[in-house]
Amino acid sequence: MCGRLWAVALALTALTTAFAAHTAEPKNALANPGFENANAKEGWDLPSVGWKILPGEGRGGSNGLVWECADPKQYTFPRVKFRAEPGGVYRFGAYVKVDRLPEEKNRPEVSLDWSDANGKWLSAAGAQPVADNDPKADGWVRYEGQTPPLPAKAASANVLCYLPRGLVGRVRFDDFWLHPLPERPVDYLQCSAYKNEFARNDGPIRFITLLHVNPLKNPVEELRGELVFQGRDGARQIVEANVLDIEHAETTVDAERFTEGAQSVVFRLVRRADGDVLGSTDLKVRCTETPRKRRVAIDAKGRTLLDGKPFFPIGLYTGRMSDEDLVVWKKGPFNFAMQYGEVSAQDLDRWQSIGVYAAADVRKLIYGYDYSAKSPYKTFAESQAAFRKKFEEIGRHPAFFAWYLVDEVPVRFVPNIRAVNEFLHELDPDHPTYTVTDKPKDVQALLPCFDVLGIDPYPIGNRGARADISICSGWANEARGYTFGMRGMWHVPQTFNWGWYRPQEAADTRMPSRAEIANMTWQLVAAGANGLCSYAFHAMRKNLKGEAFDKAWADVCAVALDVKSVEAVLLSDEVPPAFGGIPEKALVVRTCRQGGKDWVLVANRTMAPVKATLESPRRYASLRTALGGGVALSAVGDLTVDFQPLGYAFVELGM
Repeated sequence: MCGRLWAVALALTALTTAFAAHTAEPKNALANPGFENANAKEGWDLPSVGWKILPGEGRGGSNGLVWECADPKQYTFPRVKFRAEPGGVYRFGAYVKVDRLPEEKNRPEVSLDWSDANGKWLSAAGAQPVADNDPKADGWVRYEGQTPPLPAKAASANVLCYLPRGLVGRVRFDDFWLHPLPERPVDYLQCSAYKNEFARNDGPIRFITLLHVNPLKNPVEELRGELVFQGRDGARQIVEANVLDIEHAETTVDAERFTEGAQSVVFRLVRRADGDVLGSTDLKVRCTETPRKRRVAIDAKGRTLLDGKPFFPIGLYTGRMSDEDLVVWKKGPFNFAMQYGEVSAQDLDRWQSIGVYAAADVRKLIYGYDYSAKSPYKTFAESQAAFRKKFEEIGRHPAFFAWYLVDEVPVRFVPNIRAVNEFLHELDPDHPTYTVTDKPKDVQALLPCFDVLGIDPYPIGNRGARADISICSGWANEARGYTFGMRGMWHVPQTFNWGWYRPQEAADTRMPSRAEIANMTWQLVAAGANGLCSYAFHAMRKNLKGEAFDKAWADVCAVALDVKSVEAVLLSDEVPPAFGGIPEKALVVRTCRQGGKDWVLVANRTMAPVKATLESPRRYASLRTALGGGVALSAVGDLTVDFQPLGYAFVELGM
């Protein structure tokens, strides 16, 4: 789960065509993409160190761009500039051949970035290796990427290539390409109801439509969004969106208004002046007279329900377990496992024997999936048959808990994963689908692909900005925003050493300490996690022996046991208090109310001491610290926080 390439969220409907066969491609919008002009450097900004255009080094013996580096401190990159169109969506890519790199995981990067008229960098999109590479292509790999609609401020852009910092080796690039795509202002439609099914008494149902509106062509004030559906009386209903901007529309409709049964709800983006429909999308929903009873579900508050009762998954990633592994696991407080590889009924029997529920890794069953878990299935029909077979094997097993569909997957697979996710909603209404990503922005594109989301920030021993422990709550809050609060959250704390995956950095990395594991965990919980699945048991068992393992396992179990001790509070559905004056750059806060008592979870997001006062909504007279420390009451009943680095506290407040 240690992916390292990044990409921004892509337009889902455009992805269907973006990665299709490359026959009859449009004209390349880049000048001198293959370095074949008389002046081979024409159009390119080429660094003087590390990069050369050489004859015979390209595809088919043509000119090629060569990166060759012997100094790990060297970090330069070439680029070719083009005029950006605000609101424009671009496919782009290149061919890459690795001659020499120290690790297979250290992949070259091809990306597209954009800037404003003053040259200020705004954002970027990354390209990924694709599945249709010709095995006879002599090592050349096609990279493909796609941008979201560029913002109104975008004035210029570059296609560029580079290698991650700190590498030495030799890599070749050739035949860059750039294709503007037709404008598609309406992407997908999703709703707040679990698996798009709601009962008549469920109250307001939120419908979210992802939009990519070019405000220069279609000012948002001149548009309206319409949700069209069949009403309870059988007549067509049209409800205007109550929120509309260039990125999304939100339409709220009471469940009582829908006709009973299944139907396709349609969203339309309409120009007010003439009624022209700029784009539309639909979603299959189902309205029932009474709520469906499910084995596992996610409720409107994001809580996991097991047989209708609130349940807090506290788990670990692992591989297939030996008898000895099971003995070790049983001594811990964990009730959930995310098992990599094929999960059989026999595996579930073993998990059931120690009182643990398990998710099934079924990425290989997704057709066309060639990433971290390669699939042999090439069509949707083949994939459907494989899922039906797997469901018959494990779908009714008492220990089966969820379908694991995504593990840091490039968003080019979204159409395939979405189709499978929708199929599983019909095949198995009793278990959620689970997705994990290390790119919060990708959640926007991935939203139609999961019922439960996990974010896996691994800051301890990581590189650059990802080494900042604040990304735990930062990523979790960002991801929750992209779900519009409509999905469950089972986040992934770090319980491994980066040096196990990056041997060249082993001297500078380590296993996180108990204090670090605790802080990361409580940051994620404070940011909305109602489940946890740490990464990873199998990695600890493989890389730690004797006392080293015993200490690490004790640390991981101690933090999990603390979470378990307050799970009833975290799972309460009583209306929590709301505190003011929170310094969000320094602290992350979650409030709960259980049994008529108020609770506050506060965690230091920084590696610096923090002092702050949180404004209380009520006049509290007493405080009891259940976990952590550093929180007290002021004379007027506000909360005073005095944290050291990694500090946190979970406190009970009395009137």
